[in-house]
Amino acid sequence: MDLDSAFLFDSAVYPCLELNENFEPVRMNAAAAECFSSPDILHTLLTEDELQLLRCGQPVQRPWYRRADRHELLQILPVKNGYLAAVSPLTGAANGFQESLERMIHDVQGLFATLPALQFFLQENTQSLQMMEYVLRQGYGLLRELTDHRWCSRLASGQMLDLQTLDLNELLKVLCTAIQTVMPDSSIEYTDTDAPVYVRADRALLEMIFTHLVRNSIQFSGDERRVAVSLQQLRSRAAVQVSDIGLGIQPQVAAHIFELYYSCDPYDDGDTAPGSGMGLYIVRQGLHALGGEIALETEFGSGTKTTFTLPLTDGPVPEVHAAVSDYTMDRLSCVQLQFAALGARIKL
Repeated sequence: MDLDSAFLFDSAVYPCLELNENFEPVRMNAAAAECFSSPDILHTLLTEDELQLLRCGQPVQRPWYRRADRHELLQILPVKNGYLAAVSPLTGAANGFQESLERMIHDVQGLFATLPALQFFLQENTQSLQMMEYVLRQGYGLLRELTDHRWCSRLASGQMLDLQTLDLNELLKVLCTAIQTVMPDSSIEYTDTDAPVYVRADRALLEMIFTHLVRNSIQFSGDERRVAVSLQQLRSRAAVQVSDIGLGIQPQVAAHIFELYYSCDPYDDGDTAPGSGMGLYIVRQGLHALGGEIALETEFGSGTKTTFTLPLTDGPVPEVHAAVSDYTMDRLSCVQLQFAALGARIKL
């Protein structure tokens, strides 16, 4: 295949690359030189499943949120002695992509609202009940992945967050109980604080961040599936720690664990890819969007400890007290006016 005729290589305004069998760049145009800061970025960006498809001669393409102001499509085509790669604008605007996600999420949520209502009619049919439970499990997995895509899109495009003042201590209690309910074979030990800890955050995003961290810890915490969560109020920040007693994470895996679409068994760096590679990316980018930070401490054989921090904020103004004070001031102002009018009549 003639590279120049296939991609108009040197004159293309979008990044084009020629790669060898090891996914190392052999040639790239000017746009690609600005796009790919590291020679091995494609090798680290692609999942093991995608690498395997390419090695088997299958093309790979998927959205790539390289910049906050645009969505792009990454395409890689196997050719003789290597691969051709191109990054082009994603068909349709970012808003169109997000609208499609919203429609799909709405449809899956409708499935959750409809199927449980059938349980009453299927009580005597064991096979149908099992099928319904299977569909619900698959639908839940699909909903999680669609929601992850939505948050990746929102964070990449810099979409405005719905910030509000939250009591982090109370929110973590609720989330730990909810996760424990849906994962009954796990154990979550939460150490709370004696007083409210207020932060300014998007509640839905914060719930997503915490849920991804705890679910990952449970999944890779060994047979005991035991996770410890603690909250501390520091001088100007709240610190949340999630720790497990699993086998830990290999250093070569930990170095890439927060990258988008990077998915690998943390116990080794083999070909297994147990997830979509979006969860921990959402955790890091979401915390950065909220003014927070995250740190990972892990030692292979000794478990993993993840700590994230968020800026503290003042607690909400008690609405009842404010309403009472406003009411009182209004009534006093009426009294003052009446006395002023009375004083004018009797010439005090």
